[in-house]
Amino acid sequence: VSKANQKTALLSDDVVSITVSSALPLDLDIGCVLILYGKPYKLNQLPEPAKEGERRYTYELRFEGLQYDLIDVHYHLPEDAYGETYYSDLAGHLQVLMWNINRIFPGKWVLGTYPENTEYKNITNSGKNCLQVAQELCSDYGVEFEITTDGTTYTLNIKEKVGITHTFTLRYGRGKGLYRLERKNVNNAGIVTRLYVYGGTENLGRNYGHTR
Repeated sequence: VSKANQKTALLSDDVVSITVSSALPLDLDIGCVLILYGKPYKLNQLPEPAKEGERRYTYELRFEGLQYDLIDVHYHLPEDAYGETYYSDLAGHLQVLMWNINRIFPGKWVLGTYPENTEYKNITNSGKNCLQVAQELCSDYGVEFEITTDGTTYTLNIKEKVGITHTFTLRYGRGKGLYRLERKNVNNAGIVTRLYVYGGTENLGRNYGHTR
């Protein structure tokens, strides 16, 4: 390993980038898992190998955290939803989110702690993936999410504040530690394509689909 970097940002990136040099080709494929500080990171993209000599191969590896699995889950509204909007409190929206996640990963994901007695809101999330929905729910309700695992299941926790609060303070200016602050969102481009078809075998009436 010639270079390794972990980037973790609130409601955003959670990736480990590694540059590896090897005398022989490495058998690396999508799905390879790296455990770092007790958290699994998965290879969701093929590595980018380069042959630089007879016995020198270089690989650029990008391992992604658990939240990236949610990009591949298309978010559907429940049958009792009217149009593209669902009216509920945070608990209700989270239940729909978990129902969607477990359509693709049955029994793998569970809902942990979350604030109760929250405001009811009309939220339009149809047509997005579950990572986008999780991020937008946190933004709408002023909360944050974290994903923990016991090695078997993944738990989605919603809290007012997640992570660790450090005691030191950084400020702008010479000698104060800060030169630039930047925040970027996760790339929400899915790698799975699905087609959802609504229709019938006969001519459709003029009111067909008026609630969808």
